Amino acid sequence: MQITAFWWIFALIASHINVSLAGTEKSVEPVCALQDPPAQCGKFCLTALKPIMDHIADHQQQWNLIDALKLNETQAKLEKIQNQLVVLQETISKMDALKTNSKFQLFGTGYFYIENVLRVNAADAAKTCEGMGGHLAIPEHEEMFNALKAQLAPGRYYWMGLNDKESEGLWVTSTNGRRAPFLKWASGFPLTDRNENCVDIKDGLMYDDKCSDAECFICQKD
Repeated sequence: MQITAFWWIFALIASHINVSLAGTEKSVEPVCALQDPPAQCGKFCLTALKPIMDHIADHQQQWNLIDALKLNETQAKLEKIQNQLVVLQETISKMDALKTNSKFQLFGTGYFYIENVLRVNAADAAKTCEGMGGHLAIPEHEEMFNALKAQLAPGRYYWMGLNDKESEGLWVTSTNGRRAPFLKWASGFPLTDRNENCVDIKDGLMYDDKCSDAECFICQKD
């Protein structure tokens, strides 16, 4: 009887050991030795990567700050360069203005530049004066006209800023089309020829000639 009970107890223990061993074998299987690791090992992967992710998170703000500082520094440098370019441009403009203004001289009550060598048509003369910051001369009154004619070479024609291109016989300024403020025609002028629409001056008197003629010219700066 005792022997039989002993064998029964031994059998139960052996059975329990086998079950335990079987459970142990299952528990030591590789965590990711599965057919679908990405889906079934997600928790494991997150656990393994967590220290790296924490490191990135801890330093992300610092990296962002560094990037922001670099960006601000770059923007500050660009603004400084832009300001320097503006100052340089202003300096160049002032130098050009001084250079241009040095060509104009005060005659009477106006500033004029007299071109005694170059001979061009009326349109090119106007462009040249505009390039100098002025326009073809427009005497406002006899005092200005007399002061100007005293500076001109005798026997030479000079273009002025007057014409009747829009309406024959209606002499206006080339700058804004207002009626000519002062005229002093030579005897027999102006002519009635519709092709002679630009005014020039010679020996203190005004003439109307073809705008295509090549002549010297007078620039004025207001």
